[in-house]
Amino acid sequence: MPPNVGLQISPRDVCVNSPTPSSAVETPAIADPAFAPSRVAVWHELVHALAAVHLDVVDGPRFMRVFGAGHEHEWDERPRFDPQLFITDYATKSLAEDFADTAMVYTRHRGRVERYAGREGVMEGFVFVRWVAERLR
Repeated sequence: MPPNVGLQISPRDVCVNSPTPSSAVETPAIADPAFAPSRVAVWHELVHALAAVHLDVVDGPRFMRVFGAGHEHEWDERPRFDPQLFITDYATKSLAEDFADTAMVYTRHRGRVERYAGREGVMEGFVFVRWVAERLR
């Protein structure tokens, strides 16, 4: 393999089937071109890949305290969207989706998430995302 060959993905290369743009991010953010559905999908899926590779860091007591159960837990019944607890409606699908959307929004805003300060559960999720990032440095 030639040197410096790596995976290069352009947002144009991604076909977005789900989540839909309206559920991928909050409505105010969708006006920001950096929240284009293809970019959102790439960031979201990269978080799933990170969690799969580093499940020992992501899943554990701290995740359970913040998100309510383990990373791989599936709901018996999908909870209703509560903006205090979930960053997006799509995050209510499972705890893995909740983490992926939370990390995606945190990353998109480069950790500057003061705009969400009134959403206590969401802010706890952001603190967890920052904690994971520090552990993986």
